Amino acid sequence: MGKKRQIKKTVVYPVAFMLLVAVSIVYKCILNRQSSGMVIKSSGTVASEETVLIDETTVTEDRTCQVYICGAVNSPGVFTMPCGSILNDAVLLAGGLTEDAPAERINLVYELDANISVYIPTRDELQNGYSGDPLIIRTNDSGYIWGTPTTEQTYEEVSGLININTASREELMTLPGIGESTADAIIAYREETPFTSTQDIMNVSGIGESKYNRIKDLICV
Repeated sequence: MGKKRQIKKTVVYPVAFMLLVAVSIVYKCILNRQSSGMVIKSSGTVASEETVLIDETTVTEDRTCQVYICGAVNSPGVFTMPCGSILNDAVLLAGGLTEDAPAERINLVYELDANISVYIPTRDELQNGYSGDPLIIRTNDSGYIWGTPTTEQTYEEVSGLININTASREELMTLPGIGESTADAIIAYREETPFTSTQDIMNVSGIGESKYNRIKDLICV
């Protein structure tokens, strides 16, 4: 009987130890799986947040503006444009400027970054005292280089252009092909009929299209 009990103890203890080890291994495996699952879930959350950030960036880059452009354009209307476009893009969508639009007085590189309405005046409207946004339209006597007012210099002084409505005989004679007699003719003409556009100078005796083409980029009204 004593030997049988001793044999049972000898067999039971190792088996119990092995079972304990097996249970420990299984328990560790379960813990590892749960831990891995938590990491994966966390990673998934981070990836989701990154996706949201990317989407928000995309929305910002693709932001659009509603631009209403009318006046001296061929096809006035409301156009949807990417924010950051320039006024010239809107003018092109509106079919371009009309012949009586004062292109040299329009800030065609004005940046459109919000919903906006833009009215393009005609030369006659400018001549008759039209007053618009100086960031977009430069009026005859505004003295603006689009948005930068100056009280010390006129537009003509800053740009180097000769104003054919106010220039002296000597100033007019600095233009190519304009001599003393032609300068006097220009002054005599403007005293009767002020120039409303640079093209009007071709109404002066002695100034044809060929001579006008030589001076058109050097003069203003």
